[in-house]
Amino acid sequence: MAEATGSLSPQLHRVGCKRKLNKEDEAKLRQLLEENPFLTDAQLAQQLGGKASRRTVNYYVTEMGFAPKVPAKGDEPLTPHVITETKSYFRRLRKIPIRDSVYVDETYLYANAYPGRGRAMPGVRVHVPLPTHARRYTVYWAITAEGQLHPPILQREHCNNETFLQYVTETLAPRLRPGMTVIWMRMTEQEPSTHTLQS
Repeated sequence: MAEATGSLSPQLHRVGCKRKLNKEDEAKLRQLLEENPFLTDAQLAQQLGGKASRRTVNYYVTEMGFAPKVPAKGDEPLTPHVITETKSYFRRLRKIPIRDSVYVDETYLYANAYPGRGRAMPGVRVHVPLPTHARRYTVYWAITAEGQLHPPILQREHCNNETFLQYVTETLAPRLRPGMTVIWMRMTEQEPSTHTLQS
């Protein structure tokens, strides 16, 4: 019998661990994630003044219903122009012997970019805020049927015809043998181009 109440009913509310975060803390967590879904558990714990560990913060965030999500990205339209250019590109490729082909392409690397996943409530999409704090680098590489022609080349400049020509004259051309065909494809709506260079 509980002396305070005189009741024999189980005092279930007196058992178990007390919650480390109160309602105000939970509301702050929700607000922080809604404003920036890319905050990590460690960053959230720091925003709460150390009231809870990263593991505890993750428990509360999951309990609220926040789930990991990949940021939404706009898909490039597959226009008739792109389809026509692509078909023409592959028809030209069939005429080039594979042993004499050098495929050149470029891609981008990002430093200080936002994480690949954020967290949001069900039905809410995660969008990367703009502008981001990422630094973008262009990476060039060339490959043949025998393997890569040179190690990947990293440039700070954005890839365009001028920077690509510099890459060709300074890095690519000295490594080519007579009869090789260099194929470089850049397919965008703003600057569609398929370049074929013969050494």
